[in-house]
Amino acid sequence: MTTALKKKKHKKTLLDEFRDEVTCPVCLEVPRWGGLLPCPNSHLICEACYDELEARYHTWAAGPI
Repeated sequence: MTTALKKKKHKKTLLDEFRDEVTCPVCLEVPRWGGLLPCPNSHLICEACYDELEARYHTWAAGPI
């Protein structure tokens, strides 16, 4: 395997690791706008899911940190 191919494979692995860290566990998407917010249990979820869950259950009084 050439050095360039090894670097390309390594970059893909790093991108995959990053994607795993920023993927919302609720909708399983990488946020395209907004950001990641902590729920009361310290899970990071995207702003769209956070807003939807907050509106649906009315239990997240603390709001985003």
